[in-house]
Amino acid sequence: MNLGIKRSSTAGFLALLVFFTLFGAVKPAQAGSTIQVNDFADRYHDPDYCSLRDAIESANKNSKVGGCTAGTGTDTISLEAGNYQVSDPLHGELYINSNLTIVGKGNQGTQGTYIVADLNLGDRVMHIDPTLKGITVKLSNLAITGGDKSDGDGGGILNGHEDLAADSDDRANLTLENVVVYGNQAGSNTV
Repeated sequence: MNLGIKRSSTAGFLALLVFFTLFGAVKPAQAGSTIQVNDFADRYHDPDYCSLRDAIESANKNSKVGGCTAGTGTDTISLEAGNYQVSDPLHGELYINSNLTIVGKGNQGTQGTYIVADLNLGDRVMHIDPTLKGITVKLSNLAITGGDKSDGDGGGILNGHEDLAADSDDRANLTLENVVVYGNQAGSNTV
């Protein structure tokens, strides 16, 4: 009998057991949820609908908001073709503060996906939180229009602070893929 091999196997097993007990098992990165928006109106916390605003909040908070499924990790919000309204003056712009992908069906014609700010909103369409360096936001196959931030920056999308001169690195990693941003107004730094 060779007891040397048995002792070394037992010692190795015990070392691994102590390591995983102290440091935990390595967990793979958590895949995100797909949140399917089912309403074009700008509803807020309506349990019967999943509006775009509530879908973004579900992704930001990693919890169920309104009729939307809870976000987890890096989420994907799926939009069918149509006009998604941003019209709630109480809550204003769509505010993103987590890793997120928003995917539409296209950026033109009757089969396109449009995120449209109401003329009376008086705000930009979308603001990506400038305090969370390193978050990644991807927008694809959609159009963003109607934003009006006459007293500030970024009529359609603001990625960072109002005053980008303060810290030019203070913004998220933003990717626009097959996205048209048009018909927006801002006092400066218009996008």
